[in-house]
Amino acid sequence: MDFRTAELSARVTITESLIATDRYAVKVTVQVLGGTYEFGPALLRLHPATGPDIAPLTGRANPPVAFTLHTGVTRSWQVPFAHAVTSGAQILLTDPAGTVLAAWTTR
Repeated sequence: MDFRTAELSARVTITESLIATDRYAVKVTVQVLGGTYEFGPALLRLHPATGPDIAPLTGRANPPVAFTLHTGVTRSWQVPFAHAVTSGAQILLTDPAGTVLAAWTTR
């Protein structure tokens, strides 16, 4: 999915990498098309069909930290959540203030 803000344009792809009864993980690939983007696992949320949003497991993503990405750079992360995924759940990509930039519906 491509998105734009005043400072950047980026392509973000999210694919499921682990589905279990007690946890869920996604592979996130970020390609910066223009500008600079500081992306890290803390910008993702698992949004169940019911209940509050769930943050990724702290320090368990691979890599576990954010990186500043510049135009032309592509980087991937494995991001785990300590929660099973339910039908209709979404992965939300937010900016640092919590504004949702993009959403992907899980299977």
